[in-house]
Amino acid sequence: RYIEKSQADSKSQAGSGDLDEKSEGASSQASQAAMTYPDVGGWAFGDAFKDLVAAMICTQQLAICTVFFSFIGENILAVAQLVPDVPVILLSHSGVMTVALPFILGLSYIPNVRQLAPVMVLGLILLFSGFGVLAYIVFAEWPYRPTEPLEIRWINLPLAVCAILYSYEGICLVLPVESSMKDPRKFKKVFWLAMIASGIVFAAVATLCTRAFGDVTSGSITAFLLGKFKDDETIMLFLMLANTFVSLSVLFTYPIQLFPTLELIGPNVQKLLRDHDKPAEDTLTENTEETDDGGIPGDSYFVRTGLVIVTYTIAMIVPNVQVLISLAGAVAGSSNALLIPPVLELALIDHLENKPDETASTKSTPDPQQPATQTSAFRHVLRCNFEGVYWKQKLESFILFWMGFIFMLIGSYASLADIVKIWLGNDE
Repeated sequence: RYIEKSQADSKSQAGSGDLDEKSEGASSQASQAAMTYPDVGGWAFGDAFKDLVAAMICTQQLAICTVFFSFIGENILAVAQLVPDVPVILLSHSGVMTVALPFILGLSYIPNVRQLAPVMVLGLILLFSGFGVLAYIVFAEWPYRPTEPLEIRWINLPLAVCAILYSYEGICLVLPVESSMKDPRKFKKVFWLAMIASGIVFAAVATLCTRAFGDVTSGSITAFLLGKFKDDETIMLFLMLANTFVSLSVLFTYPIQLFPTLELIGPNVQKLLRDHDKPAEDTLTENTEETDDGGIPGDSYFVRTGLVIVTYTIAMIVPNVQVLISLAGAVAGSSNALLIPPVLELALIDHLENKPDETASTKSTPDPQQPATQTSAFRHVLRCNFEGVYWKQKLESFILFWMGFIFMLIGSYASLADIVKIWLGNDE
């Protein structure tokens, strides 16, 4: 909100006439625009940092889509192995993903979120149906749960933290949701309630499953249970239903995970085509700006197909769901959740300390064209200046940044080491 006010002040002071009238108009215009995560990065450190934030968001969203591909392959394969006389192509992880590829491509061609809404609703119904069946299995097996204590493998702690960071992939939606609210002052309460509810759901599912079934060794709980209870006919049907429901839910929600990447990549593709004088002949929208029906500038069948093929290829190379989740959390999750936000907060604190009068100058917002803005981002976290009114916020940001940096290094190393083990055949 301070950034929006600064932008409004800059616009109002750039013109002539009644200052108060122009400031009020500019402020209203700024508050109507939905500010995004990359927008704040661009305000703080210029276009280069804005592109970096956008790249991290794209990396995380494409990682989610890649995990979805691998998840579908692992779960459908677990069901196919228990069904007699299935096609041979469904008896391998890569074969199942190849069969799913045309369906995912078809769903990904749906032009906008509005037309995708019925598919999303169906996916949500299937997901909660799968959760309901899984809850029934948990309580059915609860009397027979393992009694011996679980072994805590502390060596896997970095991978666990990276998986948790991956789970909070919605961080890039926080700012747009807040700036789009009718009363943004209520956002903090809503945000905390949502985070607490998400944390409870994550912790409850993990705790109940490990208490009921013991050590879970797969990235998919439903696929793991199919292997664990393959000889128990009493619950096998329920497990196959839960597995199928969850797999179809992931299939139907794949396109919505692709849209944030399209919104960031589309305009850049359009710019490249304009620079090379090559019109986008297969675009899904004829206008260069976002249309009323949700069209994305620069969007095309070619771009969507390319993104889907990229996620499919990575899932084929690294089929292990757990490793993919940890690697995505280590690289993109750490950056989006623990590295970039502290840097942005330090930039804002520096701006407040150097410009105490918000309306004193039209230069209250950093010039995005300054070539030195990229290096100033690193200066903010390298200098240990904990003086001034905001010393607590500085210390908090400093700790979060370096903690995220350490997790990123350790998590990336551990994830890549697991991938090497899988390729060498030393791990399942």
